[in-house]
Amino acid sequence: MEISSLRPIPKDIHPVALGTYLLPTESIDCIYAMVTKVINRRDTGLVVYGNTRYGKTSSIFYCTKMLHIEFPGVPVRLFSVPQDLTASEGKFFTLFLEAVKHKDTGGTVADKRIRLANYIIDAGSQSSRRIFVLFIDEAQKFSAVHYEWLRDMYDQAVIGGVSLLVILVGQLDLYAQKNAFIKLKKVEIVSRFMIFDMRFYGIRTFEDFAFCLGQYDVLDFPVGSGWTFTRFFMPTAYASGFRLGDYAQVLWGAFLRQDEELGISDGTEIPMKYFTKTVEILFTEHPGLDVPNLSLTPDICRQLIVESWYPSFMDHLKGMDSLRRRN
Repeated sequence: MEISSLRPIPKDIHPVALGTYLLPTESIDCIYAMVTKVINRRDTGLVVYGNTRYGKTSSIFYCTKMLHIEFPGVPVRLFSVPQDLTASEGKFFTLFLEAVKHKDTGGTVADKRIRLANYIIDAGSQSSRRIFVLFIDEAQKFSAVHYEWLRDMYDQAVIGGVSLLVILVGQLDLYAQKNAFIKLKKVEIVSRFMIFDMRFYGIRTFEDFAFCLGQYDVLDFPVGSGWTFTRFFMPTAYASGFRLGDYAQVLWGAFLRQDEELGISDGTEIPMKYFTKTVEILFTEHPGLDVPNLSLTPDICRQLIVESWYPSFMDHLKGMDSLRRRN
């Protein structure tokens, strides 16, 4: 019987094929450490910003998962701001109620506001810490009026004896927005929601790169099955000793050469999106590489990186950064 026929589940429902797995990076660990400080200090005002595709949303999911383990009973919710958010108070509170999974999103603006405030207070009161953690993803889409409505929820929670801990996550524009609010003396917004800011980075060091790559040789699915991600997708190569982590230096070098060709000279920073996509392409689109004594050569690594569209994205990003500096 072939090794590949022993897989415990079909390939197309594996987390790697679905893109539903998480890898802890150095940047994610730093963000989570700061989030735990926010909770332990019962203090709001954390801003996390960075380039698109670098893993910020994944960091929210990672933090949420870890918070449920480390702080059981503490309510943690995510409000992902839609692209078409308008300055409609009724729509804002409808979206907010949907984000916290409230069953009733109808009624007048006043009804929605009161219902949401009561939900936050009731949920926060269930925890001995009396806090409610709210991540807001794509927060750069908020305008001043949205923060004013959020401030109302913050103040209502305080009156109800609950601390609403808001963590803003967004793109580089979020940091610019904070500075704009400071210049406009929007103290009521900055003091509640934008006290401390952290830049979210991609993978910048070989050590971080090697650790993340090695996780494919460690993480298994189903959990406890012994079918690590590498073994699952490359069973023949795995049986003959292939481990993805052994090729960290080769793959890292391939990324560095791509940056050199693109003229990137201010330090390598690999977006998590393209790091994982490179590995996923190897696993899911190149079954022909699953052979005994597989060796990932620099040419193979280069091909995988190009297929992930990393060079195209970085070239685009370099152009956007240049435009931003001119403006």
